[in-house]
Amino acid sequence: MNNTDFSQALKDGDKHAYGSLFEKHYQPLCAYIKSYTQDWDTAQEIVQSTFIVIWQKREKLDINTSLKSYLYKTAYNSFLQMQRANKKQEKLSQRLKEEALREEIFIDEELQERKIKKLREVIEKLPSRCKQVLELKQQGYKYKEIAEKLELSVKSVESQMRIAYQKIRDEFKEDPFFFIIILKALQI
Repeated sequence: MNNTDFSQALKDGDKHAYGSLFEKHYQPLCAYIKSYTQDWDTAQEIVQSTFIVIWQKREKLDINTSLKSYLYKTAYNSFLQMQRANKKQEKLSQRLKEEALREEIFIDEELQERKIKKLREVIEKLPSRCKQVLELKQQGYKYKEIAEKLELSVKSVESQMRIAYQKIRDEFKEDPFFFIIILKALQI
């Protein structure tokens, strides 16, 4: 079947022609796209989406070059679209991080002091064993070291940390950003 016949068969919705096209070109296209992505799974995802687009747009296909060239160009364009989408996502993520940092920098000092006071009160209200575990964790001890020091199992230490984490999270559920800062400060 030549390119024109193949293109027409695709336009007509010939699943056998589409299957043959897929079987013949899938692996070589994946290898080609992998040379750009350096990741086999991503290459497969791009090539699969390329074949899906070709099937969805089969009635409007206008192939002026060889079918093989068309497939490679379409797959490469799919790769470029994925790259652009990833860059947009990275920029958005970076912008959100910067905004969160700016917001944190400009928090009213008085408000911050109230939050720290509230945190201290929450920690004071923790059960004594839970408070001991949390204090040792703040000092940089690992769970195993805390377990040895307090003569507990590692599972008990983990459980006590979960309790502390949950109580602190419950108290700061209105302010998730401050809660994240607390976790980093506590090294949880």
